[in-house]
Amino acid sequence: MNKKYIIVFISITLSILSIGYGLFLRSIDSSFLRNNNKVIEEITLTNNIIDKNQIYI
Repeated sequence: MNKKYIIVFISITLSILSIGYGLFLRSIDSSFLRNNNKVIEEITLTNNIIDKNQIYI
């Protein structure tokens, strides 16, 4: 009986840890994607400015 409770406790703690780890990874991934989008927007803005300058020349 005691072993069964220990096994159940271990399985529950492992599932909670895996869920927490997944949420942690998702938050890192979304912040990385957000920063990546900012960089892409800055690159497109500078490209637009360069294109307009070439038209004026």
